[in-house]
Amino acid sequence: MATTPSPTAQEIGERVRAALNDADLRAVQDLLDDEVQWVPPGDQGWGCHNRAEVLDWFQKALTSGVRADVSELEVKDGKLLIGLRVFSRGAPAADPDERWQVMTLRAGRIIDIRGFEERTAAAAFAGTPQ
Repeated sequence: MATTPSPTAQEIGERVRAALNDADLRAVQDLLDDEVQWVPPGDQGWGCHNRAEVLDWFQKALTSGVRADVSELEVKDGKLLIGLRVFSRGAPAADPDERWQVMTLRAGRIIDIRGFEERTAAAAFAGTPQ
């Protein structure tokens, strides 16, 4: 009986890049663990605490006209450092907001997402070069 090898962190990162760039909620859903958390660093009370809440947040953002392009992807020790250029409805396309997320992986799924406004803080959390 043949088994399918688990995807590497780099492969998952590339799937995240494609899902976010395409605003593909189905692809995002397939990447998330059922009990994924998306919380700010140091604040476990606020945020999303399961897959349904994360997907609801993404759907609301898309409905309100928010889009994001992945500008950076680094992989280290089961974590993805994702740089984002975030475009809001009505904002000039030449002036996107920059944000970073660190996604922690387990068994081929995203189990934790932390959002950062500064790359240096995100890189420190991810353990990647700043």
